[in-house]
Amino acid sequence: MLSLLRRFLGLGPTPGPASTPPGAAPPGLDLRGDPLPPPSPADLAAFTAFQAAPDQGDRRDAAFAATRARIDRLLAPAGFVRRGEVWSLSTEFGQAQVALRRLRGGTEAEISLAFLPREGHRPRNRPAETAPLSLPHFYRASEGRQFHDGRIFYAIVDHDPSALDRPMAVLRDRALPWLMGHADGHFPDWHMFLSRETG
Repeated sequence: MLSLLRRFLGLGPTPGPASTPPGAAPPGLDLRGDPLPPPSPADLAAFTAFQAAPDQGDRRDAAFAATRARIDRLLAPAGFVRRGEVWSLSTEFGQAQVALRRLRGGTEAEISLAFLPREGHRPRNRPAETAPLSLPHFYRASEGRQFHDGRIFYAIVDHDPSALDRPMAVLRDRALPWLMGHADGHFPDWHMFLSRETG
């Protein structure tokens, strides 16, 4: 447990490529490589208690399922269809995808978005972005802190289900409009959506 705490406080060695997925930030750092503000005492206590819980596996699965249900409620009205942990929407310009995946280590999950353009519908001025963007890309530099940086930490959701409100708002008000812009054939840059306020 101590090694896990050191890892998330940024005190341990930076994970290598095998444990840090492409486009993700090492724990304790944001996507720009800057240190995140430390977690609150309440979050740190929740994480510590969660790691020591004998039913941690069941509670982790419940937090993951709760996150999936929240994404379902957001994406289904927009026409996305879920298969497993991937939601897809096909248009004449390509396929928009939102995925929820468990990250190695068993402490968190990540929401990622990608657009797969159809042949003949790629923008002329630059290639369409096809590499997945993780939800932390849509957080401003001043908005995140450890355990609240766009990744879904099971311990925090288990302790306080309302912790999902912020990432769902960022998904709804910034990430999804970027993705739907691709689905409509406009292919906007994701940086354009960082200035949007979230409800």
